Amino acid sequence: MNQSDKVDVIVVGAGHSGLTMAYILGLYGLSVAVIDQGTLAMKKQQDQDRRTTALSYSTMQLYEAIGLADSLKKKSCPILDIRVSDKNSFFYVHFDHEQRGKGPMGWITENVVLSRELIDRLVLLDNIRVIENASIESIETDTAGAAVHLKSGARVKGSLLIGADGKNSYCRKAAKIGVQDYKYDQKALICTIKHTKPHHNYAVEYFFPNGPFALLPMCNNRMSVVWAEPSVLADDYVKRSPEQILGLLSQKITMDLGEISIEGKVASYPLSLSFAETYVAPSLALIGDAAHGVHPLAGQGFNLGVRDVAVLAEEIVKAKRLGLHIGSLNVLETFEQARRFDNGVMIFATDFLNRLFSNQNSVLRRIRNIGFWAVERTQVAHQFFMAEAMGDFGSLPLLLQGKSL
Repeated sequence: MNQSDKVDVIVVGAGHSGLTMAYILGLYGLSVAVIDQGTLAMKKQQDQDRRTTALSYSTMQLYEAIGLADSLKKKSCPILDIRVSDKNSFFYVHFDHEQRGKGPMGWITENVVLSRELIDRLVLLDNIRVIENASIESIETDTAGAAVHLKSGARVKGSLLIGADGKNSYCRKAAKIGVQDYKYDQKALICTIKHTKPHHNYAVEYFFPNGPFALLPMCNNRMSVVWAEPSVLADDYVKRSPEQILGLLSQKITMDLGEISIEGKVASYPLSLSFAETYVAPSLALIGDAAHGVHPLAGQGFNLGVRDVAVLAEEIVKAKRLGLHIGSLNVLETFEQARRFDNGVMIFATDFLNRLFSNQNSVLRRIRNIGFWAVERTQVAHQFFMAEAMGDFGSLPLLLQGKSL
């Protein structure tokens, strides 16, 4: 790509949200440049990322609309039941997929699987160009468009710049968009366990005083463990031997999984909450972790990013068809208005639940028990929380309904 190149949309960041956005726009005929500091080949390697991602029902509907769902479903594990409980209580909430009658509530896929599916499709489109190993020198945006200057000397110009470059977003900083950021004194321990007995497509989450502990079903008698602990403890645990980690896990797992072993390494990631003061500026929009970050206890982080993608893609394609400037604030503010409240509610809810459960206060324990009892026995509340988990509520953009634009 040389200095004179101009595209419709520049996407900075080739993570899952950025790749999904670029592929959708490319499918609908827009020219797209994807800029990333890494390489696509590296993102397709198993050892680069052993984490998993929860794909909600509506997220899979989006992938259905763009032709990826069949392949993803074959390589992902469906979630048929979810059980949530306070480990120090007999009360719980159980969600069964048959209660909604729409199939699985979601799927668990390995990050590398999703990356491969997106990359393999994206590189087939001639109107999408990927600039790898790129370091950004500066970004300019105004009402006319955007320009990204690379340290290599190249310049990429576009009508719209989409920042999908994560929680430490360069795009957000370059646009001087502030962010409210709260770092929890917690880290998530991530690992995969193998077991000899079937998990029956159950996802479980236990709330312990130190933080939530989740088991997510994977293919081939495996489960993904997402386990929050205070940072000091997490730093200690991650250094321990697999045998010692198994000993700690056995104290938390109540499912009958037979013999358990750890597959691969145990990793840890700091947990934080973030919320950009605005998602848009002239010729610029932020999506995914660049715009917001949530606690992983609800498994909704990536799904929020996909909702951003669905709404923004619909507005961009609509504006392009009408001959409007796709980077105008009139177009972008429609996207922000549609997404800001939804993201804010999820950020507040996950933060509130983490604080509510990550303690041993006897009064709060009673409140938790009443909450579990009420949700489990009240059909309206039960259906509401199931719909939230599936992303199947409210007025959904077309892609989240599985429809084309």
